[in-house]
Amino acid sequence: QRAAGKVRSQGIDFEVSGALSENWNASASYTYVEAKYKQDANEDLEGEYFDQTKPRHLYKLWTRYRLDDGPLAGASIGLGVQGASQSASGAASATVAAREQNSYAVVKLQLGYQFNKQVDVNLDINNLFDSKYYTRLGGTNTYNTYGDPRNMALTLRARY
Repeated sequence: QRAAGKVRSQGIDFEVSGALSENWNASASYTYVEAKYKQDANEDLEGEYFDQTKPRHLYKLWTRYRLDDGPLAGASIGLGVQGASQSASGAASATVAAREQNSYAVVKLQLGYQFNKQVDVNLDINNLFDSKYYTRLGGTNTYNTYGDPRNMALTLRARY
């Protein structure tokens, strides 16, 4: 890497979470980051984005609802999505192709059942639609790192 001159990084980050009702919880978060060259030995870079491998927009949404009455009392369902805007690792060269990550969203589904106060079970399905995405965009000397493919976890909890 080379010295970057002066770079200004600014943005916003917020998160809100709470109960929409006694049985319904939700949370949402959003991050926006902008880092641009303010001054550089290469004047063509001034005003350009400093690190294009990082997305400028990140978001997460999550909600979970628990049923208390009827034949499905004790069951719960959760649904979440997290995503990011596009990013790139810079221009192509004679030996290295430019690497890009389009905007993406990854969905999670959670199904649960509470048998009693001591025993419950959850099935988590991560990356429900088996989206292909990178968790880290590589550069000239590094590789892209793929995000996890669809996977599931079954958890049984017993308290005594």
